[in-house]
Amino acid sequence: MQQAAVNLALNDENEIRSVNGPPGTGKTTLLKDIFADLVVQQAAEIMQLSEKKIRGSLVYWQDAKLGVLPSSISDKNIVVASSNNGAVQNIVKELPKKENIAGDFQTQLDKADYFKDISNSELTGEGFGKNREIKSKLLNEENWGVFSLEGGTSTNINKLLLNIEAIEKELEGNYQAGRGESVYQEFSRLYDELKMEREKMQEYSENIYLLQKLKIEHKKQLVAFEQEEKRKRADIISQEEEVNRELDGLGQELVNLQKDGLNCSIEIENLINVQAQAERNYDVVISQKPSFLWFQKLFNKPKVEQYFKNLNKSNEHLNDLSNERTKLLNRRIKLEGGIRENAKKSEDAHKRIQDTKADFDRWMSNQQNDIEKLEQEISLLEKTKSQSGIKELDFSLSYDELQKSNPWFTMQFRKLQSELFISALKVRKQFLYENRRNLKAARIIWSNQSEHIGKENGYQLISESWQWLNFTIPVISTTFASFGRMFKNLNENAIGNLFADEAGQALPQASVGAIFRSKKVMVVGDPSQIKPVLTLDSNVLTLIGRYYKVDEKFVSANASTQTIVDATSQYGFQKNEDEWIGIPLWVHRRSDYPMFKISNEISYGGLMVQGKSEDESQGKSQWYDSTGKANDKFVKEQADLLKSMIDNRLREDPNLADEIYVITPFKNVADQLAHVLDELNFTKRENGKTTNVGTVHTFQGKEAQIVYFVLGADSDSSGAANWAVSEPNMMNVAATRAKGEFYVIGDKKLYASLGSKVVNKTISIIDDYNK
Repeated sequence: MQQAAVNLALNDENEIRSVNGPPGTGKTTLLKDIFADLVVQQAAEIMQLSEKKIRGSLVYWQDAKLGVLPSSISDKNIVVASSNNGAVQNIVKELPKKENIAGDFQTQLDKADYFKDISNSELTGEGFGKNREIKSKLLNEENWGVFSLEGGTSTNINKLLLNIEAIEKELEGNYQAGRGESVYQEFSRLYDELKMEREKMQEYSENIYLLQKLKIEHKKQLVAFEQEEKRKRADIISQEEEVNRELDGLGQELVNLQKDGLNCSIEIENLINVQAQAERNYDVVISQKPSFLWFQKLFNKPKVEQYFKNLNKSNEHLNDLSNERTKLLNRRIKLEGGIRENAKKSEDAHKRIQDTKADFDRWMSNQQNDIEKLEQEISLLEKTKSQSGIKELDFSLSYDELQKSNPWFTMQFRKLQSELFISALKVRKQFLYENRRNLKAARIIWSNQSEHIGKENGYQLISESWQWLNFTIPVISTTFASFGRMFKNLNENAIGNLFADEAGQALPQASVGAIFRSKKVMVVGDPSQIKPVLTLDSNVLTLIGRYYKVDEKFVSANASTQTIVDATSQYGFQKNEDEWIGIPLWVHRRSDYPMFKISNEISYGGLMVQGKSEDESQGKSQWYDSTGKANDKFVKEQADLLKSMIDNRLREDPNLADEIYVITPFKNVADQLAHVLDELNFTKRENGKTTNVGTVHTFQGKEAQIVYFVLGADSDSSGAANWAVSEPNMMNVAATRAKGEFYVIGDKKLYASLGSKVVNKTISIIDDYNK
C-alpha cells in the first residue's frame, strides 16, 4: 500500500489526495520516498535547461533583477504543514539524520556535501552590508545536509534565512565551481542507467503478465484440446461404425449383384442355346417352303397358310429370344455397372475414413505443436522469472504476506535510486552555485517583503523569491497556525506541493489557506488517532453550520482536514458503510505485542499487519491497579507508584531515561507527574515544555521503548474517566507510542465499570497475553 500511495502521489492526475496511516505504518518513510523523487525530478528538469544560469527578468531594486525559477522546477518544491508542532519538528529533524542511512550512502552523502557543516552548526550573523559575517559553531555530525528546516514563526524564519545566507557564503567562497560538467554528466549517466533498469523491470512486468496470460491460455487450450480430441475420436468411431455398416451393405449388395450377374450369364448362355435351336427350327421351317408357292397358294391354300403360320411363329420366337437376350445383356451390363459402382462406393467409404483419420492426425499434430510452443514459451518465461530475483505482485498470498510484500523491486534498483538521489543533490548544489545571485536576491526580497509588496510586481517578486528559498531548502515546514503569517503575500497556487502531516488533528478551517495557496496537496494522517482540538463548543459549531447551510462533514466536532480530503479522494478504502478513507497503510513496524493487538482490534478492525516476525515482536504490558482520591483527576498514589517503578528501572539501567515516556489523558495530571518525576531528575524540558511527560495529544507522532499510561481520576470524576476511554483514539495513540513495553496505571475497577469497549478489550488483550 505504501507503493500504491507513492505511485499515486507522484503520477496521479488528481491535485488532492489522502493517505490514511495507522500508527507505525511508515507515514514518514512514505514522505521520504516522495520527497526524494521530487528532488530527482527537479534535477532532471535542470538537466533539460540549455542555459543553467537563469537570467534576471524581474526588477526589484534600481537595475537589480531576480531570475524566475522555471515552473517545471518550482512546481516540485515541497512545504510540510501540520497543526501538530511536534509532528513537523519530527519530520524536519528526521529527514537529514545520518543514523538512518546505510554506511555506503553516508560516505557518498558526505562527498556530495549538501552544506553538511551548515546543517550541523549553530549560526550567528554579525554586521551589515559588506562587513556582514556568518559565524558558525560546529555542534555535531548528526546531519548529512541542509535538506529540511522549520519555518512558520519569525524565529524559525530568521534561522532559515540565516541558513540561506550561510549557503550563499559557502557557494561564493568554498565551492569548487569547476566540477559542474562532471556533476551533470554523472547525473545523466545514473539517470539513464536507472531508466534502463526501470525499463527492464517494466519489460519483466509485462513478461510476467504475459506468463499469466499464457498459463491461462495453456490451461484453456489443454481443456479445449482434450474436449475436442474426445469429440473427434467419438466422431471417428461413429464414422467408422457408419462406414462399416455401409461396407457391410455394399458387401451384401455385391454378393447379390454377383449372384444376379451369374444367374444372368447362365440365362444368357441358356438363351443362346435356345436361340440356336430356334434358328435351326427356323431353318427347318424355311426348308419346308412349298414348291410352286404361287401355285400352292391357289390350289393348296391350307398348306400354305400352315407354312406361313409356322414361319411367323418361328420368326416371332426368334424375335422374342433376341429381345430377351438384349434385355439380359443390358441387365448384365447394368449389373457390371452396379458392381463397379459398388467397388467405387467401397473405395470411397475406405478413403473417407482414411481421410478423416489423416485429418485427425494432422489436427493432433498441429494442436500438440501449438501446445508445445506455448509450453516452451511458458518455460522460457518461468526460467527468466526464477533467475530475476524479482518478486511480482502475487494476489494468491495470504492477506498478511501480501501486505508485507515489496513487489517488483530489487536491491540493485534501490541502490541506483539512492545513488541518483545523491547525484541530484550535487546537481542542485551546482545549479545554486550558478544562480547564487538569484538566491541572494530572493533572500533579500523575502527578508524585506514590506519594502517590495507595494511595487507593481510586488506579489510576483515575493512569490518568485520564495521559489528560490524553497528550492535551496528542499523541505520547509510550518504549523497551520503560522501559515497565514509566513505566506501572507503568496497568492493562489504559489506553493508547488503541500504535504499536511497528522491531518487528522487539523481543523478544516486551519488548513484551508494552505490548501488554497498550493497546486498539489497530499494529506497524511489517521482519524482513528487524536481528533482536532476544538476551542469552540460543538453546539455552536453546529449552529454555524446550520445557519450557513454547510454540511456536517465540513463543520462539526468530528471534521478534520483528513476526513474532508478522505471523502474527496478518488482512491481509498471503504472502512465501513459510512466511512470512506484515503489510501490505507496497513503494515505496522513499531509496536510489539500486545500493544499492536490493542491498537489493531480497538481501532482498525484487525486489518493492520504486524511487520516484525513473531520472535521479534514479543513485548511487555501490564495494568497496574492503583486507587486513591483524585484532585482534578490527579491521584497521588498513582504518581507514587509511577515514580517508584521508574526509579527502579533507572537504577537497573540509567540509559533508559531516554527511552521512557509518561503519558496521560489530562493536562493537570501531566503537570503534576512532571513535578513528581523532577525528584528523580527524570523530566526533560525544551523551551519550557516537557518532552517526555505530557498529554496524549502532545505525543502523537512520537515513540519510545517504554510507555507508562497514567489514567488518573476516581469514582467522583468518573465523567472525566469516561471521556478518556469512550472512544478508542486515546488508548490507540497511547499504546502505539510504545515500541516494547506498555504499562497502564489506573483504577481498574473504576474503568472496567464504565462499560467502555475500549477498556474491556484492552484489559482482555493484556490479560490473555500475560497468560
